[in-house]
Amino acid sequence: MRRTLSVLFWILLGALSTSAGLGYFLMEANHDRARLGQEAADARAELAQTKTANETLAAEANKKVQEAAAEVARAQQILQRSLEENRLIASAVPLVKPDAKTLKGWAEVASIPLGVSLRVPKTAQSQQTDRAFVIQTAPSKHSAPVEQWLTISPYQATVEEELRRSLQNAETVVYKVADRVIVGTKGTWSSVSGTTYLIRVQKPGGVATHLIWAKTLPGVDETQILQTLATFSFAS
Repeated sequence: MRRTLSVLFWILLGALSTSAGLGYFLMEANHDRARLGQEAADARAELAQTKTANETLAAEANKKVQEAAAEVARAQQILQRSLEENRLIASAVPLVKPDAKTLKGWAEVASIPLGVSLRVPKTAQSQQTDRAFVIQTAPSKHSAPVEQWLTISPYQATVEEELRRSLQNAETVVYKVADRVIVGTKGTWSSVSGTTYLIRVQKPGGVATHLIWAKTLPGVDETQILQTLATFSFAS
């Protein structure tokens, strides 16, 4: 009996030792699992940060590429305008201001909103409207109707294109007045007799500033229109 109890005692003691050993290893395993879990979480966080950083770098690089491409496009446009301007200047016909005898009696008129001044014959008068500076025939004692024969307005490409579509038998004209190039077309206007000019004023750099429309009338021929254009002066 005593021997049996002794054996049971040693068996129980061994079981307790084994349990203690297993408990220790289970605790270490839990610690390892927690540590590995934390390391995995840290690795995922680091990966996410790296991905975000890479995406940010990629976005910044793409932005710089787009900015560089836009800058190149602007430079090409400037170069193209410069080449076009040089071509126009080379082919432009200089408009020479009439001599003092011709200009005798011509009045100087100006448009402050448009920053232009010019000389007009004594048979003409000027009028500033909301949209344009108008040169028209002066009233006469014969009760002839007052007719516009030249208008100056701020340049608008859409307006120029719309008016050009109404011109027939159009041909390109290029003139030079002081440091400005005056370029456009002349032709015939639908259902209107005479010659019509549709031209734009370009300052150095190829930037269009004004749009000029002019037409011949009885007593206002192309020579007078060109003489009037030759007297133009621009504020800036």
